[in-house]
Amino acid sequence: MAGDLTSGLQLAATAGMWGAVAVRARPALRSPHQRGLWLALAASAVAMTLQLPGVCEALNLLVGPVHVACLVRNLAGLVSTAAVVHFVATTTGRPERRGLLAAPFAAVLITLVVIDVLTMPHPEPGGAPPRIGSDVQPLAYWVLLIGTHLAANAACAWTCWRYSGPTVGRELRLGLRLFGWSAALAGVYWLGHGVLLAVPADRLRPGLRLLLDLYAVLRTAAVLVPTVTAVAGAAADVRTVWRLAPLWRDLVTVVPQVALGEVRPRVAELLRPRLPWRLLAYRKVIETRDAILVLQEYVGPRLVERARAVTAHLPARSAEAEALACVLLVARRNRLAGRAPDRAAAAGTAGPGLGGGPPTAGGPARSGGLGRQLADETAFLVAVARARRSPLVRRFEAGGAARGRDA
Repeated sequence: MAGDLTSGLQLAATAGMWGAVAVRARPALRSPHQRGLWLALAASAVAMTLQLPGVCEALNLLVGPVHVACLVRNLAGLVSTAAVVHFVATTTGRPERRGLLAAPFAAVLITLVVIDVLTMPHPEPGGAPPRIGSDVQPLAYWVLLIGTHLAANAACAWTCWRYSGPTVGRELRLGLRLFGWSAALAGVYWLGHGVLLAVPADRLRPGLRLLLDLYAVLRTAAVLVPTVTAVAGAAADVRTVWRLAPLWRDLVTVVPQVALGEVRPRVAELLRPRLPWRLLAYRKVIETRDAILVLQEYVGPRLVERARAVTAHLPARSAEAEALACVLLVARRNRLAGRAPDRAAAAGTAGPGLGGGPPTAGGPARSGGLGRQLADETAFLVAVARARRSPLVRRFEAGGAARGRDA
């Protein structure tokens, strides 16, 4: 049962690595900076694949009873480690170290191949085939391989943790920490194999297998950080466009000059966008804000104060959103009714989103937040779009307090 679980984790981890290789292939071809990282993941995937039950045996059947699979697996692992160290050195602003890394890794790779060729077993005519695997490699081979992995992974883990502080961007910080953890797990894995050289402790092997699977998961996650970030950003932009659409449509219907394009159904806007989703979401926010700035000329200070009064019992952030929703309903109706704009009244308006400054965090609702950073402004306008259908706003629109500009 435990063996089946281990094999399943091994297969899942390997499949995940190959999936990440496929997903990141196109960006890697376009960006030279990402090619080394993609190569590292591909080499790791090859090494992991050659660890799968049956794959090594199948390769041996193809090339003969020699330890080619073991050699290829170890060389792929070293290539992966070298590529990751190269990527980390470049990312952390140490490009001068890249040249220093190439020669030692190349020397190790060549030395391992030479040792393997010189010690490759050859079966006697008519005799049984030699044993396959690590037991046919000399001690020097394993000392060199394990020592190189330990040094490289220790340096990689230390560098990642050193440069993944709060001064770097969130995406880079997450990627470096995942690389650091994967390098640390790889180091422990090879340290365990060093112990097995001196002590025949077969009980360690399942644990080492699990460490390698966890390493594969973390390494895959680290490489996929840009993809996941891009997908999450696109999803957030789609949500913004979808949630702002009703409010945006209500406003640009009465203030059409702020819209840079035609008014389309929001389903069509998302399924057949004429702009990238990020730009589309940004445009919706800007056009909504511009429409609000125009509509502030159709309300006065008294109406704003009444909107504040009826929402005073709500939490600060909800109160300012619902107060602005109340004011916008009246301003929109006044403009549709053909009332002349009152710029003098608008200049004295300090209501939510109508000329006031940004609110204090957690404090009283003193503005609509239109002067905040884009993320805060977007969140606030989405809250206004949600509030426009609330019972309180509907009562305000229907009640006597909403009749007339300042009634």
